Amino acid sequence: MALQRRQFMSAVIAAAAASFFDGTYRGATASEARDEITLQSARRVGAAYLGQRPDETGRENLMASLTRSLRETGISLPSGTSVTGLAEGFSELIRADFASGRTVIIEGWVLSESECRLCALHAAV
Repeated sequence: MALQRRQFMSAVIAAAAASFFDGTYRGATASEARDEITLQSARRVGAAYLGQRPDETGRENLMASLTRSLRETGISLPSGTSVTGLAEGFSELIRADFASGRTVIIEGWVLSESECRLCALHAAV
């Protein structure tokens, strides 16, 4: 099944946003098969990232890195657990990563550090 980068990252951001606060993700879309493939891919990207950055291994380290990046870029996430609000905040952080050159190459994909951390966070759940 071909998966576009935008679809992949939308699913990853939603899953990671949901897990950012409570550590759970419950897929609720019509195409659960595509979602599962996407989430497996996210886990693979996350594992590859942690292979490059073993100092970020662990949910606490990843959350600390994401929180630090949010603070450094001046992006604030909404209070509560609104997945939509969290996803928008993370999308903004990802754009800031690309603008600042904070990128990582994983399996030929150029991803922002935050994208990789979100994938790794999902893989750690």
